Parts: sequence; C-alpha cells; structure tokens
Amino acid sequence: MSDRCTSQARPSVALLGCSGIGQLMSTVVRRACLRVAEQHPEVVLLSVGALTGDVPEALQQGRALPVILVDGCREHCGTILCEAKGLNVVSKLFALKLVAKDHMRLAGEDRANLGVIGLAAVADVAAGISAEVHRLQDDLAAEEVA
Repeated sequence: MSDRCTSQARPSVALLGCSGIGQLMSTVVRRACLRVAEQHPEVVLLSVGALTGDVPEALQQGRALPVILVDGCREHCGTILCEAKGLNVVSKLFALKLVAKDHMRLAGEDRANLGVIGLAAVADVAAGISAEVHRLQDDLAAEEVA
C-alpha cells in the first residue's frame, strides 16, 4: 500500500471493505472495493489482514486518511476492528443494504464464480461506494477552501 498523493484536485481517502471469510458477500465487497480503487486513483485500499496484524503502514494510513468502511456482515466486524485500531472512520456503508435496495436475492450464487446476479450486486455495492467517495471528497475539498 502506498501513500498515494495524486496531481488531481481530489483529496485522498482510504477504503476498507470487511465482509467475512468464505462468505458470498466477501467476494462481492472485495470486487466492489477493487473496482472503486481502479476507478479512483486517489483511493487507498486498506487491508483487514494488515490492520489485524498491526502493520505500521496500514495503521498509519487508516489513522491519517478519512476512511470509508464497507461492512458486509451483520456482526459489523469491520466497525469493531476500526474502533479497536483507532482508525479515522468518517463514513460507514452496509453492503447488504446497498444490495437490498434493488431487492436482489443472492441465494444460489457461487462466491468463486459470481453469476449475473452476483455481478449486479458488485455493481450496486461499487456504485454506492463510489458515490460516497465523491461525497466525501467534495466535503473535504470544501473544507480546504473554507
């Protein structure tokens, strides 16, 4: 993970997707977060593994940058992790709500090979994250001007 500072006027933000191991939503959230990071070079992806392992660079980025957290499980483990590690979480999204807005039913999807519905869920979650990235960046840019 590099501390990316781009020539764009968009402020850097960190993104943490947490959704459980071996669960269908883990695949959906992981793919959505990767998609958003590819589309937004100013987004720094954080790793649950690096944070739980106390990797100094990951902790520093999560504390220095505003973090968008995407929780994918009902237990909200990502929220618990961020609080325990003192991360600068400024926005929380619940992946299941992003998928539920289109009344998607993911039953029967294979997490290793997402089908049409699974890929649509990835698109919905990525769209929700991307909208939140833009909203947060607009807020941060307005604060810098003020």
